[in-house]
Amino acid sequence: MRLSNFFILIFLIFYCDAHSPVLHAIIDLIPKFFSGIERNLDLIVYGKPSFEIKDLLDGILNKRIENKTIMLRYFSEPYSIHGSSIILFSRKKDISYFLNKHEFDKKIPSDLKVLIYCTKLDTLSLDIERKKIKDIESQINQITYFLEISHDIIFLNTFQWFFNDQLCDFGDLYTVGIFIIKDLVWTKLKLSDKYGNFHKCELVFGSLIESNVFFRYTYETDSFDGVFPDMVEIFSKYFNFTPFYQPIKLLNHGKFINGSQYGLLKLKNKNIKNPHINMKQNTLYGLSINIGYSVLTNIQIQYIFAITPGELYTSYEKLSLPFDLTTWIFLIFTFFSVFSLISIFNLASRNVKDLIYGKNIKHPALNVVSIFFGIALKKIAKENASRILLILFIWFCLIFRTCYQSKMFEFMTNEIRKPSPQTINELFEQNFTIITQDFNLPLLLGVEDSKRSTIKVINKTIFNEILNSFKLYNANEKLAILTSKEGMKVYSIDNSIELQKNMEVLILKEEFCTLAVVFSLHSKFFFKLFFHVFEQLIPAGIPQHSYAYHKFLMADRKKLRFEKEPEVLTVQDLSFGFVIWLIVLSTSFLVLFCEIIVHKLNKKLVKEENKVIKVKFAKVHPIIEKNSKENNKIKINTVK
Repeated sequence: MRLSNFFILIFLIFYCDAHSPVLHAIIDLIPKFFSGIERNLDLIVYGKPSFEIKDLLDGILNKRIENKTIMLRYFSEPYSIHGSSIILFSRKKDISYFLNKHEFDKKIPSDLKVLIYCTKLDTLSLDIERKKIKDIESQINQITYFLEISHDIIFLNTFQWFFNDQLCDFGDLYTVGIFIIKDLVWTKLKLSDKYGNFHKCELVFGSLIESNVFFRYTYETDSFDGVFPDMVEIFSKYFNFTPFYQPIKLLNHGKFINGSQYGLLKLKNKNIKNPHINMKQNTLYGLSINIGYSVLTNIQIQYIFAITPGELYTSYEKLSLPFDLTTWIFLIFTFFSVFSLISIFNLASRNVKDLIYGKNIKHPALNVVSIFFGIALKKIAKENASRILLILFIWFCLIFRTCYQSKMFEFMTNEIRKPSPQTINELFEQNFTIITQDFNLPLLLGVEDSKRSTIKVINKTIFNEILNSFKLYNANEKLAILTSKEGMKVYSIDNSIELQKNMEVLILKEEFCTLAVVFSLHSKFFFKLFFHVFEQLIPAGIPQHSYAYHKFLMADRKKLRFEKEPEVLTVQDLSFGFVIWLIVLSTSFLVLFCEIIVHKLNKKLVKEENKVIKVKFAKVHPIIEKNSKENNKIKINTVK
């Protein structure tokens, strides 16, 4: 099989109106896509044709296709694909049946092309169907491999873009769960120009989060603020829309009416109560764009992870726990500098050491260790600089020693556990098994496909049993149950002391609330134009604006966490001690410098006084000196 020449074009349509331009676009695309094929073109229909399928069939059959023969086949049995084909599915379960049962001939022609079309297929159906069918893995992997190596793969409808955590670039492109496309090549798609404008088209902004996050009206200033007005301001520059704002109090949704030929720009600001509804809007005017946050950011039902608690700190690990790493580094550097200065001073002469330490101090390094551990000193320096240094250093060591002893007593008397994961990525990095129900899977759409193997989808009965018996978990197994605060209350976990000892609750933070953008694209022209505009959202700070306000709303919410995390002392907490140490050094060096100057001045004065005394003594008593010399001579002669 020559995979490089095996091209598959898949159309996975989220929603399609009978009079939608998508049908006409596909009909126009078919003769271009299957051009150059001299064999028969098979038209295959799985299941009972729906209204959209019939409309598409009529358009295909009535379309003039030169040198092609359309063979219409209605059947539900597996079919061996041996030539270029158009496969139509009227139900989403038929496509999973097809992926499980279809076969390719061993001799596949090099120009084989397959077009798959399915109506009303949501973005998670294939992912769920894949988990239900055991023998489908090999076929899906094969198709996925084809998608990755092919440069003619085109998805014309319903795909989602996910931002990464830093909000600085686009992440991978996810569609229908099992297919991951990193590069889309639109140059192969040639649509008519009549589908490249905005006539009778609608841009819909919707969200599943509280309305004031995205659209806020201030009555005092009669102004609008929020993410949606900021977005519309950017879009209006490129799409030639003139926004018109109306207070949200007067209308259920704010309307932005344009003054150009391109139609209507509408902002739907609707508070959806059901958190499990996936974002989608009917295509009323032939084209719709849904921009908003995924169900993960819904505040009405806040999703949480019930996770197994972290491991306990051992007694040896608690020895270094009171201070953080930065504080330990500062302490080590402080004592290293002290012992280095002592080593340098020990190389100096005895007079210098007596001036700095004092004549009675013989082991200064041992005194430093004794001061740190609170041991009394038998000998104290007599010099002023040494005394000031000693007093302030004792104060410095007292602060750190007292803080260390108090925190150490707290940690030794309590069971302190290691920090739990704080984000969804940390759950996967630490090999947690994610347990959830199928309707919660949209929350995990942003997870890489390689990490999805740790996600277990279970039914409601098993989910209830696991959540109720959470206290019986295996200590070596890391579990994370995706549920909600309301679900925790249903199972009385909040009031159960026994369960609180065996579990923690991790609230999803805003960094996992990825912005999901769902496009319904029907033309290459609009895709390029919209993508160019969307690139402007990042430098404009629109996502950061929404995250900041979302974080502000969540600031007053109480975090559920049963295990108390250890409060480690940081450099900021102990900054007063380090300030004292700086004062110690500066004051001691200043006093030492003054003492050195005074000592030199005293020596100079003593020398001058001695010279003056000698001169006066020589002038006043010259006879005494002469007699003393003669006496010395007499003594020498006598000795001889």
